[in-house]
Amino acid sequence: MRFSLIRRSHVKAGKSVGEQTLFGASVGCDFQVVALKGCEATCHRLREMGFCEQARVRKITNGGNTVCTVCGSRVALSKKLAESIVVA
Repeated sequence: MRFSLIRRSHVKAGKSVGEQTLFGASVGCDFQVVALKGCEATCHRLREMGFCEQARVRKITNGGNTVCTVCGSRVALSKKLAESIVVA
């Protein structure tokens, strides 16, 4: 079973902000989680780790694993999990 919470209209400083996956996002930038993609179990686990919709995330590195901070913790995610997180 696959599902996604969809929130598509985000605006910062009067400009529309594009959405992308956390994996494709720029290193060193801050983002807001707008949706999670994937099976219910994956989305549930990501939420338990702090990747809830509206959460603030900073991407630190990109490579074999995507390292980011969320809820004051540093977290390493596989490419597959990082591609399940939609940010703006």
